[in-house]
Amino acid sequence: MADLTTKAKVKIFMGIDVADVSKDDLIDMLVPAISREMERYCGRIFHLTTHKGKVWSPGSNVLYLPNYPVRELRRIMRDDLLVIEIENTSADATGATVQVADAESDNLILYLNIVGGANAGNDPIDLTAMAPNTLAQVKIIVEALAKNWAVTVVGGTELYPANELLYLAGSPALTPLSTDLYIPWDVMEDLLLEEEKGRVRTKIGAFPEEKYIFAEYTAGYTTIPADLETLATKIVAQAVRQAEKDLTLKSEKLGDYAWTAGDFGALTMNTIEQFSGMLMRWKRFAIG
Repeated sequence: MADLTTKAKVKIFMGIDVADVSKDDLIDMLVPAISREMERYCGRIFHLTTHKGKVWSPGSNVLYLPNYPVRELRRIMRDDLLVIEIENTSADATGATVQVADAESDNLILYLNIVGGANAGNDPIDLTAMAPNTLAQVKIIVEALAKNWAVTVVGGTELYPANELLYLAGSPALTPLSTDLYIPWDVMEDLLLEEEKGRVRTKIGAFPEEKYIFAEYTAGYTTIPADLETLATKIVAQAVRQAEKDLTLKSEKLGDYAWTAGDFGALTMNTIEQFSGMLMRWKRFAIG
């Protein structure tokens, strides 16, 4: 995720000469830390980002997306479809799990983990880079590992793209247990988007009631608004001033005078709290 200000802007705001690098390390730490803490506090990601995952639907003709302004609404799917069942039959294993998650590269990875026995270990399979990118290919690759993984692809879904599989935390899959994998299903049509509010309305009917549904969309700012950038600059500058003492010191005592430093995380959170009133206009409020 991109930062909300830069080291150069902070130094200019603080009146620090560009050639003065004495505070550069501290500012380099604080700019990303403050940017993330501002986003956490506001409940939004400000830079233009593609979002893909589950959104809570309380059930009505209105759905609020977690991030806004929305630049493109790609799809909203009202249901999930079971497409794969995976089971491990290693007789000497003490456990086996299946997980679907993003890697650091943003590729979707299928993790196959076996605990104990001759087949112990973790085998990650890149579902995004896989060719051909189909569920049938998943079965071929997993069973070719020769570690007693058995894959059943639901009939009629063999050619569906593998990188459509929904995220899944580690799920037990050692026989007699198996793990079910799903893809988003049943696209919703006739939707009206209010871009600046991140609000989607149905023309007919309603969104599913009290359940998570799948949404894919892009939201945020290509260029961070000047007033938000200035606010981020002010907050970082304040944090720099509050951290003038050596951050490696936990405490110091000179005669009757003593001080104890807070940790770095507390510094960023406390500084954000000082500017909470100014941040309020950027804060996301959920309804429902």
